[in-house]
Amino acid sequence: MTLAGPRGTARFPDAPSERASKHLRELMALARKPRTRCFVFFILQNPWGEAVGPKDDTDPLFGKTLRKALQSKMAVRAWKAGISWKGAVLRKAVPIRL
Repeated sequence: MTLAGPRGTARFPDAPSERASKHLRELMALARKPRTRCFVFFILQNPWGEAVGPKDDTDPLFGKTLRKALQSKMAVRAWKAGISWKGAVLRKAVPIRL
């Protein structure tokens, strides 16, 4: 995620994405199966960002589906990454703001 607002919350998606919502629904269905664990992992790449969340004004369906995913058995995590010409390093976990 690269789009961060004035309060430091990075928002996704920056354009409507039926595909992103579809992936969440598929992972939630898989997570209901025995001995199956599913994850969504957001990587925050904006150096000024401090949290992540859905961009409801762009794609309200994704926001609704992400909220369902957070209440399901699926794990949703977000980490801030340090990006440079030498590579990327995960720095710290960041909150998911709804």
